Amino acid sequence: MTGMQLAEIDTAGEAGNSFAYEITNQYGRKFITRAGDKQEAINQACAFWNLNPSYRAALRSRQVVISFKGDVLTWAAHVKGYEKLTDAQKLLFEKFLLNFYDAWEYPEKHQPLKVKYIEDTTAYLRVDFTSGGWLHVLEPTQWY
Repeated sequence: MTGMQLAEIDTAGEAGNSFAYEITNQYGRKFITRAGDKQEAINQACAFWNLNPSYRAALRSRQVVISFKGDVLTWAAHVKGYEKLTDAQKLLFEKFLLNFYDAWEYPEKHQPLKVKYIEDTTAYLRVDFTSGGWLHVLEPTQWY
């Protein structure tokens, strides 16, 4: 079983989701913190775990989205198919995802699994979810 520490992140009073970094060590322990950049997040994890600076190379980091309740949400770049999108499509998907998460009371139950560009009479992004459903995404605020 892996352990996870959530750095002291004050989520009270925030209206929406925010970015953070998830740091994972070689044993699967996770540390989540808001930081200015990846290196600052790794430094905070090392200080929290009281690690020697030589262990920094063994730590992995990734940017995540934290819901206003403190749950870790899948970020766009970690969704299968994201790397195949054009830059404009990636931007559309990222903006959609933030709006989509903000639309749910429990966004952790509605996480994307894969994304694909579909060129049809009306081009759209098809986003499949872990819950089994999928959506047509036309604009950051327009989906069905």
